[in-house]
Amino acid sequence: FRTDRVLSDEALEDFLYESPQGVYRLKGIVRTDGDSDWTFFSSVAGRFEMEAHGGPTPETGAIVFIGKSLDRVALEARCEGLILS
Repeated sequence: FRTDRVLSDEALEDFLYESPQGVYRLKGIVRTDGDSDWTFFSSVAGRFEMEAHGGPTPETGAIVFIGKSLDRVALEARCEGLILS
């Protein structure tokens, strides 16, 4: 999933707590409304970390999903739901 829009930091954290079915691992870097402009996150086996991104500013945000039998349409819809209106 790629986006240049700002995501809700709180909604992203909730999303990571409730990792989608079939997802073994996910990671990404996105702009959020949290304390830092860009947030890096990684999730595996029900554990996740979120931290301020201190490197070069990416051109666009991205979330990468690793798993089995993933429903791309459902995952994209859930990611779209993280975007602030």
